[in-house]
Amino acid sequence: MRGAGRGRTYVAIAEWAADADEATLTGLGAGAVVACESTFRRNLQRLDADAFDDVLGAWVQARSRPGMGRRRLVAVDGETLRGSAQDDQPGRHLLASLDHILGVVVGQEDVEAKTNEIPMFSTLLDRIDLADAADARPARHADYLAGRGAYYVLTVRRNQPQLHTQLKTLPWRDLPVGDDIGTAATDAPSDAP
Repeated sequence: MRGAGRGRTYVAIAEWAADADEATLTGLGAGAVVACESTFRRNLQRLDADAFDDVLGAWVQARSRPGMGRRRLVAVDGETLRGSAQDDQPGRHLLASLDHILGVVVGQEDVEAKTNEIPMFSTLLDRIDLADAADARPARHADYLAGRGAYYVLTVRRNQPQLHTQLKTLPWRDLPVGDDIGTAATDAPSDAP
């Protein structure tokens, strides 16, 4: 399926499908006859976008499940879709969960505005298997993540002076490495207290 994600128009999608080799078409469950542009357009326009997003997210999660003894490294962030603003209406904002190892989005949630990301955090992650996942999120999400069996990395900045001072006094260099999750650093970050 190499290159399939580059089709940004119905014509480009149909051209990709027409050029796909037999093994790729078989892997996708397509027959010998490839649909034309108007068939792709009509069917994609009829899709329930939320239902399709749920099905696709579940499929990506299953296909990207970490191997034995590995954790899924998850990052959650929100972005406004470029070009989605119209007239005086703000652009469409999505909160997405990304698998850091594979670089794939495993789930996303439509958010009415950037300021509404926090309440949508648990709605997004409720659809994702977080057992033994690792995430770096603000402190307000720590209880939710711990309740789901996930690990988390809590970033403490200088805008939290009391906590920052407490952590600065800890003997970071003397602490043993508790776990090596692969691509994540095992020592305290260079800007750690």
